[in-house]
Order: sequence, then C-alpha cells, then structure tokens
Amino acid sequence: METSPLTGWYKIINIGLYKGVALTLLLAYIAYYLATMPLLSSVGAMVLSILMGVCWKVALDVPPHWQEGVQLSSKGLLRFGIILLGFRLDPDHILSVGSSVFIMDLVIIVGTLSIMIPLGRRLSVERDLTLLLSVGTAICGAAAIAAIAPLIRVKNESVALSVACIAILGTLGTVVYTVLFPLLNLNAYYFGVFAGLTLQEVAHVIAASAVGGTQSSDVAIITKLGRVLLLIPVAMVFSKRYSAEGKKQPHSMPIPWFILGFAGCSVLNMTGIVPDIIVERLTLLGSLALCMAMAGLGLSVELKNAARVGGKALLLGLLGFAAIIVMGASLVILSYFSGNF
Repeated sequence: METSPLTGWYKIINIGLYKGVALTLLLAYIAYYLATMPLLSSVGAMVLSILMGVCWKVALDVPPHWQEGVQLSSKGLLRFGIILLGFRLDPDHILSVGSSVFIMDLVIIVGTLSIMIPLGRRLSVERDLTLLLSVGTAICGAAAIAAIAPLIRVKNESVALSVACIAILGTLGTVVYTVLFPLLNLNAYYFGVFAGLTLQEVAHVIAASAVGGTQSSDVAIITKLGRVLLLIPVAMVFSKRYSAEGKKQPHSMPIPWFILGFAGCSVLNMTGIVPDIIVERLTLLGSLALCMAMAGLGLSVELKNAARVGGKALLLGLLGFAAIIVMGASLVILSYFSGNF
C-alpha cells in the first residue's frame, strides 16, 4: 500500500505532542481568565488549571496521541517553571525558613514511612503497593514512586495504581487547602510551611500555596524541595535493603537536578545582575509554565482508576495523608510556640 510522503514528516514533527501541549496552554489561559473573576480570584489560576484539566478529561478525554504533549507539560514544564521561580525568590524568605524546616522535612518523611508501612501490613495491602504509596505520600508523589520502583522490582500495575491513588488524593487535598485558607484566616508563612510539609506532589504544593501569596508560595517551595532532596538518602536505604534480599542494585541514584537550577536562579537573582524587567518576564513565563503543568496534571488524573486501586489501598493512602497532615500541623504549632519561626 502506498504511503503519503507526508507520513515521515508527521512522525518527525509529532503533531500529537504539539496538540497536547497546546491543550494545556489553552486550559492555562482559560484558568488565568477565570481567576480574574471575583468569586474565583481566591482560588487562583493554578488550582483552576488543575480543575480545568480534570473536567476536560472527564467530559472529553484526551486522544492517546496527545498524551506525550500532556506529559511534557505536566513533568517537563513543571521543572522548567520551578527553575524560573528561583528568580522570584525573596532572599529574606530563604533566611526566614532556617534549618528547622529541613529538620521537620526529615521528621515528616521518617514518621510517614514508619506509620504507613506497618499499617499497610495490617490492612493486608500488597507489600510493593504499600511501599510505593508510602514513599509517594512521604516524599514527592509520582517522582518518588518512579525512583523507588526499580529498587524493589515491582509490577507496572503497582506503579500505575500507586501513582493514580496519590494523584487523586493530592488533587483533592490541593482543592481543600485552597478553599480552607481564606476561611481559617491562617498566617501566609505558616500555611506555606504546612503545605510544603504535607502535600504529595511538588505541583500540588505550588498550586495550593499560591492562594497565600508570594511569601506563602516561596516558603512552601523551599520546604517541599527539602523533602525532594531527601529522596536521595531514602533511595539509598531502599537500595541497600532490597539489594541484601538478592535484588540488583541500581547503577545510579535519583538526583532531582532541577533543584540545582532553582538554586542557581535564586543566587543569580540575589546578585542583582539580571535587570528587573528580565526577572519580571522570566517569573511570568515560569508562572505560565506552572499553570500549563497543572493543567497537564489534571488531564492525567484517571478517576476511573480509583476503583482499580482497591478499597484497602485507597484507605491506606487516605490514612497516610491524614497522618502527614496531623504531623505537619503539630510540627508547625510546636515550632511556633518554641519560637523557631
């Protein structure tokens, strides 16, 4: 059968990829517009981008050949946006965080893993799924799951189900945090630390903390990136443990390189070398990239997978989320009364 001469070019250009990215851009622009409306302004463009993505997914779905573009937005643009956010970071916010927040990050991770892994056994949840849900909740969602999965040689289905569970719970948590913030009249700084300590994905933290303004967002990102950095020692512990059980040790550890880009942009901004107008444009570009990433995240949420996860696994994820919320709130309150902030 004769093929069109355009077929080769179509494969090279990958129209589906561009359509997927364009869809996230469209949803991000709509979310920006909706966020200017009085009733929706308190929600913010990022959370609205997630909700727009979820609604589109439920109502119209996403063609399979667009998925690569959606994934590029939800993962690649997320990291790009975080790097550019470094230009916006206020040096005072970095200094105000101090070492106490990173200690809290460590407590949150150790505490969550210590609670969820035994709880998974009690609930008779499959061990591999328990471990993936635990690291996803404790550290950084899908990224932690993807990093730990090769160490314990899990089935692809377990990876997919744990990612789906974390995505659903984290998205719901992001919406709840955003709605509750103005009602609880919380201090923006403490809210940022709380969001950074407790929400699963980096994207969830960025979206939820945005409602508290720049200070809340900056502190939340620093707090969350501390958890992301701790993925490296956690992966080393898992590697040693499961290598001892006869499983092959990976050749390399997961390193979140985008954090270095974020730190580099922060340092560059502190020097004052970059003109203010350039910083402003780069920050705006970073915000747009993050909104597109949120839209991609919403488009990737598979609500139908909630049934496939299973009641016990979903309960484990929910109880783990509840535990990390209680621990995060307790640590923030303790830090407040001890005068660490």
